[in-house]
Amino acid sequence: MHGNVDVELIEDAGFTLVELAFGSKEYTNELARANMCGVCIKVATQSNNALIEAARFASEKDCYIVLDTREIADEELLFQYVSEAGVYLAEKQIPIYIENGYIQKNGKYTYGAYSDAEELIGACNELEKRYPGIQVGAAIDIGNANVLSKNIADMIMQLGSRLKLIHVNDNDGGNCQRQMPFTFTMGRGHMATDWNHILGALMKTCYDGYFIFNTTGLYDVMPKPLIPEMLRLQKALADRFEKQFHFEDVLAQEGKQIVLFGAGAMATNYMKTWGEKYPPVFVVDNNAKRWGESFYETEIKSPDEIMRLDQNKRLVLICNSFYNEIRKQLTQMGVAYEYYNDEFY
Repeated sequence: MHGNVDVELIEDAGFTLVELAFGSKEYTNELARANMCGVCIKVATQSNNALIEAARFASEKDCYIVLDTREIADEELLFQYVSEAGVYLAEKQIPIYIENGYIQKNGKYTYGAYSDAEELIGACNELEKRYPGIQVGAAIDIGNANVLSKNIADMIMQLGSRLKLIHVNDNDGGNCQRQMPFTFTMGRGHMATDWNHILGALMKTCYDGYFIFNTTGLYDVMPKPLIPEMLRLQKALADRFEKQFHFEDVLAQEGKQIVLFGAGAMATNYMKTWGEKYPPVFVVDNNAKRWGESFYETEIKSPDEIMRLDQNKRLVLICNSFYNEIRKQLTQMGVAYEYYNDEFY
């Protein structure tokens, strides 16, 4: 949450849970606390007592705690910070997630004690050794990693099942601006943050943790009358992420007859990624010269052939970069569709 955004606006946009920063005015707001899923503590600026207080509250609310490691250069400082609350955290089974950080000095970002996946894993292992039974995992703040030019997809793959939470925000690769995902490009459509490979890595590792939008920089500057609209846009983005993560559930629906619209590179990606497990009944293409050809042992047909399938059983996937044109074509035909995005795979 952020000072310009109250919990009623968040609920109106469709979000149901919030994460609060320890010590913020939102943290003392009873209404915000009622919707709280977790609390984030910046270790470098909060005393050990803050963790003890947050742990007691998290125990009552069944919440997690994120330990923000920005400005920590000595890895032992984290263990000292946890020492007084470690036994309690283990006894109460309160999840704690150690988040990647950086050190900022004179406007420059450099590596901290926990900027790498290996260091996060090591911290988890050490806490488990010191406090048997403790629930500990890793968290990645996308923006923190991006300003250090980290390969975030690689970090995700390294962390694997250790990764429990993602703080979602965007920046230009040089400054932590806490903006909406897909906000920054480097020219010619190249994103400053490699969201497609990040999401692809999360799907490959079967990520099943939290997505928390930490976009405080956005709401610092957003005119208040526009905040409700921006929150709705953010919810639409969250829904898009959620839908992509459950894409296989769409393919796995019993009795569905899959049709690929397009017989090019995107459809090739589908066949290599999903074709063996979820083969299409046929492929359609607007190029009449290709009708009757075999595409990965599947016949290419006219789009009109879609209408021969039971509308309750067919699942049409647009596998073509001319998405808007094909979307309009299918809409005119009265055919429901899904969009296959090969960039995630």
